[in-house]
Amino acid sequence: MFKNAISAYATPVRVYELCRLAEKGNCTRDEAKKKFCPLPTDGDMLAPVIRVAIELELLEDNRNEIVLTDVARSGQALTSMEKFRCWCNARALRESEDLFGRISAVMLRIYDSYETREMVGENFTSSQRFRNYLANHVNMENIPDNMRGWRFWASFLGLGLVHEAENGFSFLPNMYVFLSDAIQNAKLDVGDYTMTEFLDILQPFLTVALPIEGEGRKFCLGMANGLRSLHDRGMIVGRHMPDAKEYWELTEMTGHTMPSTISHISLPGGVA
Repeated sequence: MFKNAISAYATPVRVYELCRLAEKGNCTRDEAKKKFCPLPTDGDMLAPVIRVAIELELLEDNRNEIVLTDVARSGQALTSMEKFRCWCNARALRESEDLFGRISAVMLRIYDSYETREMVGENFTSSQRFRNYLANHVNMENIPDNMRGWRFWASFLGLGLVHEAENGFSFLPNMYVFLSDAIQNAKLDVGDYTMTEFLDILQPFLTVALPIEGEGRKFCLGMANGLRSLHDRGMIVGRHMPDAKEYWELTEMTGHTMPSTISHISLPGGVA
């Protein structure tokens, strides 16, 4: 999603409403543009919205009309914002080399090193230190514009908590909502899994959040916070089994009921 640029115009709500419009019956791009860009000064706000909807497999790639894909028309994606989010979460991070995926991979690890912990609470749109860090880790131009667009989707998809600030935002990684949707999308059955089995099943949906080269079996902060939040709500149970062959490490959190090294995940009742 968002292969080369992230438009702040293409918000989740606009993509959803455009698809709802198409659900009522095919309409031309000009007709849709009148609804989305009522003022001449708006420019073509519709084009980036259409592009994202196509990337999410919601709209056909049609030059003249706004047409739902067959799979979107026959599915449940547009019945509610929650179903729409779940649909998007099955597709948004599949391509780790897309710009959205590359930024997300950095932001989910933003406080994992001594270098970046000093940036806790900084405004990620205006901070020059953050811009320099991002420029060194993600190959992109127009960092402020792309980050403004990224934050809408990061908040909606459930990658973490976005705190709006003057002229920007700060971010705390926590993949609780995203992981809830990933478990639904993977159709995981109630039962016990080794951590490796659990991750292998979810891997297609969250490649950018899994440990990268040099991280071993240590989860990034966004993933660790998400797993702990699921554990707190009784949606999963993380276990440390003494005779396990492999252990996965979470960021240390003193006093939390989920161990900091886990080998197994149990789904006592699935994710509602």
